[in-house]
Amino acid sequence: MPAYLSLSPVDLRKRAIEARDILKCCTLCPKQCRVDMLAIERGVFFMVGDTGLEPVTSAV
Repeated sequence: MPAYLSLSPVDLRKRAIEARDILKCCTLCPKQCRVDMLAIERGVFFMVGDTGLEPVTSAV
């Protein structure tokens, strides 16, 4: 059984809010790019390069 199913509704909501906050200023991967993942088009990812943020499309 997934662990989140054992959380109380209050704890589950708190974790969902925390996850959205992380995605608003994304630091999930080692690049720590701080891109607002909630504002970009689905299937577009960013790579940090010498010239700044460059969009990279995905087949998702």
